[in-house]
Parts: sequence; structure tokens; C-alpha cells
Amino acid sequence: MDPLAAFNLAFSIAMLFVASLMDLLRREVDDWVWLLMASVCGPVTLFRALLSMGSSFPTTAALSVAISSSIAYLFYRLELYGGADAKALIALSLAYPVNLHGRALHPIAPVSVLLNALILSLVVPLGLLLLNAFRLLVRRENILSDLSGAPAHVKVAALFLGTRIRYPKRFWAPMIAFGEDGSVRISLSPPFHSYFEDRKSGERREVWATPGIPLVVFIAIGLLSYLAVGDFLYLLITWLTGAPSLSP
Repeated sequence: MDPLAAFNLAFSIAMLFVASLMDLLRREVDDWVWLLMASVCGPVTLFRALLSMGSSFPTTAALSVAISSSIAYLFYRLELYGGADAKALIALSLAYPVNLHGRALHPIAPVSVLLNALILSLVVPLGLLLLNAFRLLVRRENILSDLSGAPAHVKVAALFLGTRIRYPKRFWAPMIAFGEDGSVRISLSPPFHSYFEDRKSGERREVWATPGIPLVVFIAIGLLSYLAVGDFLYLLITWLTGAPSLSP
């Protein structure tokens, strides 16, 4: 790895660590983190591209920034994650646009890092399932009372996506909406903004809710795992097909 790439990676890891702490403590990341990361690493990547004129790096890096930024914006507009997560992916595309090893399906490193992060984030629904199983089977709690009229597949999905809590609770969004006519509406994927609404007033009650996931934390771990072992999807495909994995 050349020194310029190593500098960008080290700086990116440091900034993602800072962002992860902010996200865990208050679920908000200051914009200065992404501005600093982009303003420091972006020029270094541009300089690397100028030094590599005549190779595939400049073109691949430009495509990576364009594709990664487009995906980041699309996911944000679809409310699949928050603004900080989109900014993290854009800043990362400026710092580390092209992978530095062969253990990946494609050269667009930020997309592979995001995929690693999403795979790693599956620990959250698995953890919720274990918690709900413990409450149902061991503690014999009737946590599914709000979902009594829901189809079986909705109940199964809810066990992976939420649990019954004393609501309102910080960074949790309700999965159950009660209409004035007594109707009940179940949402397995509440709008992103609903995790951050002001709920200081109002009566606290037991309700089925889903937690907000600090994806920036998983993006940071996804980057480290990508550097250490590579693209998880690539590793899975090579394992299933028996193809030899490429060395770094």
C-alpha cells in the first residue's frame, strides 16, 4: 500500500471512530466530521489520481465516487438510513474509492464497505429475536398482545425488528398506530424521522417498537473488516463455489 493511500485509510478510520462515538451517544453526527474527512482525504485522492495518469485508477476512482454518492443519496431519499450515513459513504468514496486488494467482486470499495456494514448490522435483528424468545419462553411475558390480530408472517417479522417497551423511549419508533375508530395499523418499517420526534409530553405506555440502528458504527466496522478479510459477499461466493480466493 502506498503512503498516500495508507494516510487516507488511517484518517478515515479515525473520523469514522469519532462519528461512531457521536452516533452512539446522541444519534447525531456533526457535519464537521464529514467536511474534515472529505477536505483532507479528497485532495490526497486527487493527487493519487494525477500521479496515476495513464492507469485505470483515475477513471475507476471517478466512477466510484459517482456511483457511491448516488447510492448514498438514493438510500437517504428512500429513508433507509439517515443523513449521517449518507455523508459517511460520500466522504469514504473520496478517501477510499478503489479497493486495494483482490478479495472483492468489484473495485468500488465504498459499496463493498456498505454491504459489509449491512451484513454486520444483522446482529441487531438476531439480538432482538433472542430477547423476544427469552421474554416469551422463559419469562412468559405476553409481549405479542399488540399484534394479536396480525397475520403470522407479520408477527414473525416483528420478532426480528422490534420488541415491547415502555414508550416513549429515546431512539425508538412505534410499530403500532391506533386509529380514533379503534383500528390498529402495524408498520414494520416506521419512517426514519419517527425515531427522533419530540415525545417529552404524553402518557407513557407499553407498546411494540423498533430501535433506531446507528449504521455509522457498522460502516466503521465494515471498513475494518473489508481491509482485514475483504468483501463478505465475495468471500461467500468463493466459499460456496469452491473457487480459490485471491490474496491481498
